Amino acid sequence: MSNKSKIIIDASSRILYTSFYIKGLYDVFGKKNVTFSATHFTDLNRRTNQFSFEHYFAFKIIDSNGSIKKVVVDFCDSLDVNKNAIEWCNFYAKINFNFNDTNKDYLNKIILIPPGFGIKIWNKRNTLYHCLSNLMKSNFSTIVPFKRYFQDYYYQYKRPSLNQYTKSDGLKNNDKIKPYIFLIATLWDESHEKTNLERKTFIEMVKSKHYDFEGGFLATDTHPKINEYREHLFTKPYSSKDYVIKTKQSEFVFNTPAVHNCHGWKLPEYLAMGKAILSTPLSNELTENLKSGINIHIVNDKDALNLGIELLKNDKEYRNLLEQNATIYYEKFIKPQAVIETILNFIYPK
Repeated sequence: MSNKSKIIIDASSRILYTSFYIKGLYDVFGKKNVTFSATHFTDLNRRTNQFSFEHYFAFKIIDSNGSIKKVVVDFCDSLDVNKNAIEWCNFYAKINFNFNDTNKDYLNKIILIPPGFGIKIWNKRNTLYHCLSNLMKSNFSTIVPFKRYFQDYYYQYKRPSLNQYTKSDGLKNNDKIKPYIFLIATLWDESHEKTNLERKTFIEMVKSKHYDFEGGFLATDTHPKINEYREHLFTKPYSSKDYVIKTKQSEFVFNTPAVHNCHGWKLPEYLAMGKAILSTPLSNELTENLKSGINIHIVNDKDALNLGIELLKNDKEYRNLLEQNATIYYEKFIKPQAVIETILNFIYPK
């Protein structure tokens, strides 16, 4: 791609979820070549469907000869594609894709990309500037209520920046007598009980092995499953900064598919931090699938989970191998620049 290419992002985008990809666009094309607009996306008609705010964002690539490519990035948990968006665009980059279950009518447009996570890309001044500027560009007509719109920019500002995930800062609990494990998660309702149970089983196992465990499930007192999980609850939310610090301190981490069996934020966050990951099987495809024993440790049942915990507890060499290869995988496939390059390589094959 020419460095003279311009990127125009839909001003109505959900900035918290889009921030990861904006960082990638900045890294590939340069900040001066990335702008926001509403007029370029009037034919997309996102405001006719409020859920489009949660589902995807759109941008255009205008290259040096004036050719335009319309791109949608679908960051939704579910496997379905947005019909309006996929018919509007030339290319549809999707995180949660499954060859068996995702609609095959538009396979020629779909680009498989790995999951990202929300990051801070602007300081307070720039966050306020883009928030108000994009509101004006949208003629004060937002997809969601104003409160949600402003919150999205605020939450972006409160997130850790990418280098807080990736920098090696020596945050180890070497002073602790017992090995330390940290895991926090949302307590889901009955429709996602499998995820709850897998996390609960992990927590109970590490506690039984006398780990110094911190975390558990976050839920309100009115949650319908509160009594079943009461002994594993925490009531005061952790800040994003503390979450990163404590996850880095954790001897290893636990991952499981979340809502709709999706790739949640935890998986790419763990890879960015270079953690040894113990995980139940992943449900959806990745740009290149993670390999158990190389860059992740996959367990299929309780017995395997128990053995996996013991292995990661006692085999430092294996743990280091997983950590090193997680970082390599992140650099090659997950980091924002790599995701944008995956999209560009599909659009402009060499």
